[in-house]
Amino acid sequence: MTRPVPMTRPVRGDLRGAPAGRVAAVAAALVVALGTLVVVLSARGDHAVRVSMHDGAAWLVSSKVGQAALVDGSSAQVVTQVPVAADGADLSSAQAGNDAFVADGATGSLVRVDGATYDVSQPARFARPGQRLLVFPGSPDLFTFAEGSGLVTTADIRSLRPRASQALVSRIAPGGGVVDGDGRLWLIEAGSGDLVWLERDKVGRRAAAVDPDGSRLVVAAGQAAVVDGTSVRLLGVDGSLGSATCLGESAGDDTAVVTGSPATSRLYTVSGRGVLLVSDLTRRTCDAAVDLGAGGHELGPPREAAGRVFVPDFTTGEVHVVDLTRPQDVPHVKVLRPHTRFELVPNGSFMFFNDPASELAGVVRLNGSAVPIRKYDPRKPDAGIIQDAGSQGDGPGGGPGEGG
Repeated sequence: MTRPVPMTRPVRGDLRGAPAGRVAAVAAALVVALGTLVVVLSARGDHAVRVSMHDGAAWLVSSKVGQAALVDGSSAQVVTQVPVAADGADLSSAQAGNDAFVADGATGSLVRVDGATYDVSQPARFARPGQRLLVFPGSPDLFTFAEGSGLVTTADIRSLRPRASQALVSRIAPGGGVVDGDGRLWLIEAGSGDLVWLERDKVGRRAAAVDPDGSRLVVAAGQAAVVDGTSVRLLGVDGSLGSATCLGESAGDDTAVVTGSPATSRLYTVSGRGVLLVSDLTRRTCDAAVDLGAGGHELGPPREAAGRVFVPDFTTGEVHVVDLTRPQDVPHVKVLRPHTRFELVPNGSFMFFNDPASELAGVVRLNGSAVPIRKYDPRKPDAGIIQDAGSQGDGPGGGPGEGG
């Protein structure tokens, strides 16, 4: 594992004999100037820069080679690559703070990638091989849902050690599970419409509370809400449904995708109409709309970063960048080939795009430009990976661990 070493820089002027207050002021200025940047010495003896995830970096997975790559947003460069699964794995990921949680649907296991040390935990198995595993990081708990068995497992978010497994719902539809800002897991059971929540191993349930077919869950500004048809209702801690706010979407539109803002009480809706609709849960309005010029296209979940809304367009391989203060000017940024299903990953003031099926990824800038990167070299996928770094010891899933 890499070890931090002190960073030294020459200080202009001679401080010998200077008053203690002046020395302290210079030292404080250096600390501010350096920020969170730390120079580390890698296991191979070369120098590298360790970045702070909070300054805008993201873990992007590559199923083909079983890797996760840490990409720095400001430089649009790969900081490190770590092995997280076998080649050809079925990977999905979730990021919480500095750490990434990568699930492998082929094995039913999960690993945690430490954002500070880049160590990869030993795999913890939460589902049978071939069962897709949904991961919901909270604090201090992490929840997993195993499709097929329907088991919800509560585990420690750092060690991944399971504490309890419960059969709360038989299955959930897409968008049927979220974790709110208080670390509470919410689920909608497909078929019955039961609303279930789990907090500190305490289970709450409201039978047939929502439409079992058309309802989904979102989180806006840390608060969970139920989207049902053409309206959205905030959830109380007791599972009660608040007053309805309109979405502005047509009833029965199965192409609609709804997401919540992480910082404000707004929801963003896109569909095959090619329009971005904005609902304000505080004002209870849905009168803001932006024409993306993408009618008939397949659009993915909108994501927000630095006051912009980024909409992936799978039909054209573009990202539509919307500044809500200038809705008449929408850049359409080409990032990948048409008909590529890719993901958008926000962190800090940066938006990352990633094709999990290939080496292609990159950063979409706020000004409507994109910087493409390669997460790995297709000819030498393991180049740059450190296989013998220290792991975190025996994990709950057993088997040998790998560190990056």
